[in-house]
Amino acid sequence: MQVHLKGDISAEKFSELLLKIGDGNCIESEGKITTPTGLGKVVTSLKDLIADIYSDIQNITKKSMDWLCERPIFTPKNDTAAEINHILLNSFNGQSIEFKSVDSVLQDDNAVHYPSEILNTLNPPGFPAHQLILKIGTPIMLLRNLNPPKLCNVVQCASILCNI
Repeated sequence: MQVHLKGDISAEKFSELLLKIGDGNCIESEGKITTPTGLGKVVTSLKDLIADIYSDIQNITKKSMDWLCERPIFTPKNDTAAEINHILLNSFNGQSIEFKSVDSVLQDDNAVHYPSEILNTLNPPGFPAHQLILKIGTPIMLLRNLNPPKLCNVVQCASILCNI
C-alpha cells in the first residue's frame, strides 16, 4: 500500500482506517479495499509518487530534518523500499560511492557450499544489504549507535569517509 496523507483528513481518522484495514474490516469483494475520497493521490508509478512527495528533494541540504521526516513512504516489502531508495539516490547529482560487506565463511571446508557470489545476492530480513551505495549530500539514517555519543540515532552525517 502506498499512501500519502494529505491535509484534508485528520491523522486520527487515518490511523483508524489503517487499523481497520489491518484487521480485515475494510475488505470488499475480490479482496479490494475502498478508501475515502481525498485520502490520498492516485499515481501510476513509484517515480510519480516520489516526485509528488519529495518535489523539492534537490534542495535537501537547505531543508530541516523535519521536512524529510514529515514525508515518509511506507511500503510492505523491503524490495519496494530498496527501489524507492534507488530512485531517490539516482535523482541526486554526484558520483556514487559503493561500500561492500565482508563476505567470507568461518570454516574453509564449507566455503564450496556457499559461493560468495550467491551469498551477496541474498537480502534476508534483519540483515543489512551486501552493497551500500551513497552520494555526498544525500540524507542517511543511522540505525545503530556506533560510537555513543558521537554516532547515535539522531546524528546528521555530513561527509563520506573512504574508510567507513
